[in-house]
Amino acid sequence: MTTAVRLSLLSVAVGLATAWLGWWAVPAIGVLWGLLAPRESQASLTVSCAAALGWAGLLVISAVRGPMWELADKVGGMLAIPGWLFVVVTVAFPAVLAGMAAVAAGAVREMVN
Repeated sequence: MTTAVRLSLLSVAVGLATAWLGWWAVPAIGVLWGLLAPRESQASLTVSCAAALGWAGLLVISAVRGPMWELADKVGGMLAIPGWLFVVVTVAFPAVLAGMAAVAAGAVREMVN
């Protein structure tokens, strides 16, 4: 399976799992990917990018349905940051979460083997 296909499938999985189960699904998918990914692959980078793309997709869906930028500006204003930076942080959060979960799971896998 090519990296693009893995990334696409993981992105969809992260988006759907987040929509159904909430943000806790992100580290769970990171752990699973860290345990199941081929050893020579860059599992943490792949799942980090997939998590960012999955949440970016959810943000696009939200933007189509409602005034997402207004909300981002208001929440960003409460945090004393611009609205666009709030959106960037929103996409970076799952990337870091999934990547670190994959790194931890990969370290556990190496210790066990």
